Amino acid sequence: AAPSSAARYGLRVHRYDAPGRVPPAFLWAAEEEEGADALTRFRGEFADAGVLWVPWIAGRPCGYQWTRRGDLVVPWHLALGSDITLIFSVVTFRPFRGRGVASRTLSEI
Repeated sequence: AAPSSAARYGLRVHRYDAPGRVPPAFLWAAEEEEGADALTRFRGEFADAGVLWVPWIAGRPCGYQWTRRGDLVVPWHLALGSDITLIFSVVTFRPFRGRGVASRTLSEI
């Protein structure tokens, strides 16, 4: 099988569905980029059934994106079902901006 477009660029996307599974290297990078309150926000997202997606290049986290199943989202403009995935909080850390990290991560999700 051909490698995904992200893999061809040396980017690997990992999925984390619980806070205990998130590597410390990501937590350190997120805290450095966004401050200590980022970790509190992340705990809240996991508590609300969020799934964290982290792009990595050469062992370094490049940012993150969150998803949540549609039926686990408070309805706003329209009701979403379990067959819908809501993608939100698309973030690329400063050193990796301008490299297409966010779009390549979206395509992997």
